[in-house]
Amino acid sequence: MVGGYVADRFGNWVAYLGSGTICALVTIGMAALPYQPYVYIAGVLAYAFGCGLINAAFSSVLLFATGKRHAATKYSMLSSLGNVPVVYMTAFNGWAHDQHSSKYMLIAEGAIGILFVALCIISLKRMQAKKLLLHAID
Repeated sequence: MVGGYVADRFGNWVAYLGSGTICALVTIGMAALPYQPYVYIAGVLAYAFGCGLINAAFSSVLLFATGKRHAATKYSMLSSLGNVPVVYMTAFNGWAHDQHSSKYMLIAEGAIGILFVALCIISLKRMQAKKLLLHAID
């Protein structure tokens, strides 16, 4: 519910990229803080909340992108494509943990999240400059 409210209030892209930034900062924070049960519990809860925000914002972006024609088909196809990065990130996290450590895995996931948020902002700004996108990030 919070993710839907944020998407309605601030826009699809701000909600989506902001949620991704929250998750990235949570993972970096978990790596920086001591490995204690209370840190783990708070970090997992914060990360799960961030993932909920991301899912709501992602649905908002998809609903905006699909339009009204053939909406169910387009939404289903785009939504299924949205699961591809989840699979790759899970595989990467497993590799990073096994090759290095939990701390490295958390920092790497956070850094990748921040990197992709930055790439999305750059792409959206370029699309907006070329008038391919009207309301991206203002």
